Amino acid sequence: MILYERKGKLVGTFGASTLDPADFTIEKDGEKIIMTIGDKVIEGNCATRISSPEEFKEALTTSAKSNIALVEDTSVVKQISVEHDCTLNLNERKITFENSESDVPISCDKGTMVVKNGTLDATTAKPSLVPINAWGGTLILENVTVYSNTKSESCVFCNSGEVIIKSGKYINKNTGTYEWAGGAPLVLNVKNGSGGKITCYGGFFAGRDPALGDDADGGTFVAEGYESVPAVVDGYKGFIVRKKA
Repeated sequence: MILYERKGKLVGTFGASTLDPADFTIEKDGEKIIMTIGDKVIEGNCATRISSPEEFKEALTTSAKSNIALVEDTSVVKQISVEHDCTLNLNERKITFENSESDVPISCDKGTMVVKNGTLDATTAKPSLVPINAWGGTLILENVTVYSNTKSESCVFCNSGEVIIKSGKYINKNTGTYEWAGGAPLVLNVKNGSGGKITCYGGFFAGRDPALGDDADGGTFVAEGYESVPAVVDGYKGFIVRKKA
């Protein structure tokens, strides 16, 4: 196979030279990758690859960037407010928050934000910090591990909008009593009376049982047709949300 560039496109041929007809072409249009094989056209998104805190903030706050992937661990210092549809693939990397200037380091304010495949670690952050938040938008969490260590806040917070949890581990490492209402430290929380919504279709939760819902508003965080059952994961006692048999 021979690859070469022609008029801004990557051209491939299985012939003997560049004079042979092209078997396929690949071109990039913004974040979109377009591959043409004969009369068939295949389109996909090209991820913006992030390797520093500055690049991370810029990517999440730039509306033209909708597909973002970490290539190494990073941290959040300045607050990041996301106001557009995007997917953040943590790519098995970790984000830390010990130097965050904000108690709301990452928030989905508008649109739909998907976060997947990695770790948000607020173990050493100040206890007033919540690592991931919905602040009017829709936040979807999938295969994410979120750590906090607080008796006054939680791992995930919904001020308004909606949080959908598909899978992952959400662990509040604090072993004390919840500061504001007693009981186990919170893992999930909504702003009292806001109408904000958290729905769990899976995941492991170490702290307050998601079936009990919000500490003030009540209800349940477990989706209809699903259940929360006691479990131990990675040495932490908690609850697994699973589909009812």
